[in-house]
Amino acid sequence: MPFDGSTSDTLSLSLPADLAVPDRAATVLRMQALVLANRPARVRLHLMPGPASPAALSVYARLHRLCKTLGIRC
Repeated sequence: MPFDGSTSDTLSLSLPADLAVPDRAATVLRMQALVLANRPARVRLHLMPGPASPAALSVYARLHRLCKTLGIRC
């Protein structure tokens, strides 16, 4: 999962569409760490091209829930 960068108010992350289930937990932990460390006003998640795997959709849902809890636009 590449970290695309952060402007002063937006954190941009990329997520592979074909993320495998064994990689899901590590991906979520890394995204959570980036969000908590940067505390941006907004998070942009870019899903890479291709059909989204269930694991990728799960990561998206967890990131969205985290942002909502922290009051961050996602």
